[in-house]
Amino acid sequence: MLGIAPTLSEGWRGAMRQIRSSALLVAGLILLAAVPHLESIPWWFWLGVGAAVGLGTLTRRAIRRACQWNSFCELPRSLVLVAGAGWWAMVATANLSLHWLAVGWCWIAAHWLTVALVLTWGLERDGEAIPEMPLGVMHLASGGVVLSPLVQAQQPRQWSCLLLLLLAPCYWLFLPLPTAVKPLLVGVIALTGLIGVSTWQVRVELDAGLLRLNFGGWWGLGRTYVISLRGFSKLGSVRVHEQENEMQWLQLSGTDGELTLPLAIAGISLLGESEQGFLGDQLREAAHLARHDRERDSLGLVSVVLPQGAGILAAVVLIATGAGVLLLLPVTVSPSLGLQWLLGCCVLAPAASYQLWQLLAPQSLLPAIPEAAPVPVGMIGLLLLLVSTPREAPVSLLIGWLALATGACLVTHVRRSPLLTPN
Repeated sequence: MLGIAPTLSEGWRGAMRQIRSSALLVAGLILLAAVPHLESIPWWFWLGVGAAVGLGTLTRRAIRRACQWNSFCELPRSLVLVAGAGWWAMVATANLSLHWLAVGWCWIAAHWLTVALVLTWGLERDGEAIPEMPLGVMHLASGGVVLSPLVQAQQPRQWSCLLLLLLAPCYWLFLPLPTAVKPLLVGVIALTGLIGVSTWQVRVELDAGLLRLNFGGWWGLGRTYVISLRGFSKLGSVRVHEQENEMQWLQLSGTDGELTLPLAIAGISLLGESEQGFLGDQLREAAHLARHDRERDSLGLVSVVLPQGAGILAAVVLIATGAGVLLLLPVTVSPSLGLQWLLGCCVLAPAASYQLWQLLAPQSLLPAIPEAAPVPVGMIGLLLLLVSTPREAPVSLLIGWLALATGACLVTHVRRSPLLTPN
């Protein structure tokens, strides 16, 4: 295999037997249940539902034409733009009557419900065997290897998280819950979808002597780290025993120092037949690295334990603060203002949490510089919050959501950042 096409649709075919579409079915049925409660249903609404059914059928066919391997490593910006446009459309229509909102949501629900039905109907038609390995492996013609999560586990989670991003504003508009509970529930649903629409990929380019760590996700959460393997000759696990607990990291070591691989990737190394795990064995074989397993005390790994512990502690404080503010200081705001605040927090939090992580862990490896955007995404989120907030608006809801989102994104950065300890 000569290369990889980073398209969003890749991997769906291999995940068909694991996608049971329960979330789609439940969401579609809940939204369509609003139809009998409408006083009058215009004739064009049923035409729209018919169009949505046809669109759902086409979507299902497009999904099933995708290839088997999960070679997708970055969300295309077109998808993020479409999601942002959808959020803005919901913000613009949030002050309309519930009649028109229900019509729009039922049209969307008809599309997703159709996708769920046609996927469920065709689940058992193909009999492809599921590979018995913890990771998807693709060997390149140049001698390298590409490792990524299996689509049977990864793509259903991404699909469900995309649904959560859609359901969060729907619940904010329609779900009849107490004022003290509703913002927290909507925030948790939106952030789960925000963080969950992601994946990772490890690529060893033997001819160039490079190790690429690709993390896909929402703007501000996607990162690409490029590591030169010429300064490293060993790869092994480092274990720390503290009383009855055991912690383990996967480290590269050599003349350039020690590089601790991210927890989001190294956690997979616990799987497999060998002690080090499937991931470590594949990386050592592809990059021609020696095995070097060690046991150390916590003081010997203070450069790893301290920043990761500080990041997790700061995230817990932020999440607890946000949840406490939302529960103890409930406020009532207009639906459109709440949607704008939720969108602004989801855009601003990844950038703000990354800046906080850089302060807590200055030794974290800097990502490869992506293509420069005209305006930083975090600045867009900040401007959105500043423009949408009235002068005398109660900001406890905004503070709670922002703290909750920043803490959740900070945990993601802690799990995705490699740490370099120079010699």
